[in-house]
Amino acid sequence: MGTWALTLTEGNKLDVFRRTQLRRVVSIHYPNKISNEDFYKKTTFKLISEDMYQVAKTFQDRPHTTMPIVISHKDLKSIEETASKK
Repeated sequence: MGTWALTLTEGNKLDVFRRTQLRRVVSIHYPNKISNEDFYKKTTFKLISEDMYQVAKTFQDRPHTTMPIVISHKDLKSIEETASKK
């Protein structure tokens, strides 16, 4: 499974689609009008693109995976001794 970057245009399209669906859920239909800003203020919903960018940012900040360190038998003994003393 691969990953890809989300472009600004794709993020906007996702926001429009989700907002359309959410307006149906909360029963805001034409001719009733509400601005997008007011819609998000009155509901607890956020832009989906903001959520996606936030998730992407948290993955960028995570530590990189490294090769595991091989622990020798001597090191294991000292770890066991230290643990048993506590």
